Amino acid sequence: MLIIFVLIVFLASVCSPVQTAINNKMTQYVQSPLLAAFVSFFVSTVLIACIIAFNGQSLSPFTEFIGRIPFWQWLGGVMGLVGVTLLVVIFPKLGGVQTVLIPMLGMLLTSFIIEMFGFFGYAHKIIEADDFIGFVCIVAALWLYATDTGKAVSHAWLYRFLGLVVGVAFALQPVMNSQLAVWYQSSTFASWLSFLISDILFILLIVILPVCRHNFKYILLSHSSNSEHRPWWVWTAGVCGAIYVISLTFFTARIGVQLVTIVGVIGQLAGGTMIDKYGLFHSSRKPIAARQYLALVLALAGTMIMNLFSVPVSGIVKFLSNINL
Repeated sequence: MLIIFVLIVFLASVCSPVQTAINNKMTQYVQSPLLAAFVSFFVSTVLIACIIAFNGQSLSPFTEFIGRIPFWQWLGGVMGLVGVTLLVVIFPKLGGVQTVLIPMLGMLLTSFIIEMFGFFGYAHKIIEADDFIGFVCIVAALWLYATDTGKAVSHAWLYRFLGLVVGVAFALQPVMNSQLAVWYQSSTFASWLSFLISDILFILLIVILPVCRHNFKYILLSHSSNSEHRPWWVWTAGVCGAIYVISLTFFTARIGVQLVTIVGVIGQLAGGTMIDKYGLFHSSRKPIAARQYLALVLALAGTMIMNLFSVPVSGIVKFLSNINL
């Protein structure tokens, strides 16, 4: 049974870079990363609502604690909006692997800061030697992978900075969602609320921004402006996102934080590597050099050092593992 669980976590983690690649393709049709992200989030919201209804749960508790929940605990949807939209922006510039590695670095930095200073109600944690060594390995892996001799990307460091912002957003999102999950006693329901809030924010931005209002019609058109037929799979980014979020939250409580973290990193790096190497989902091919394979091994080693030789780095995931679906 453990092998089956590990395989599911691996496949769910592959869904993360796949979602970004599919969103990138949708952007070509709707001509806006914001609209592409909105489509992804809307599909995720509908899918998770169906899962909640299938489990016999009601969506009515939405209003039960509104007046009692601190405002910052509702910001998980904002973090999701920022993270997924920026991923669509940086993916075509940096490729699948860097789009995994750089946000990972931002997530680690944010997690360290949260635990060192005890923000958001988490207990203070001393960063130990294995945490530091693992972090250095991941930084070294990123440097080794990014400093290639291929075609230079204009403003590459700006896109890498945006990747760090993505990591910060994705580290804060589960902190905020986990607080909602405590109020509603369901991580699935909290995930649905987060997606719903993102949808509302997307709609507001679409209404406010003229370019989004003008391009909104492209969501429903079956052909792009150059008459290229839109493949059916561009609608599945939201399905990938929902699978990734729910699966990792669910299996953390079943097989442990360390194993989920390591398998999750393997899945994301494997997915990003395959997308770059073979140009999957109509993305640009980015050949992987031997040095870059070494960087992937180094990143995986850093993850293992932080998660196998001590109690998990992230109190965030520990907290989520104790919440019932």
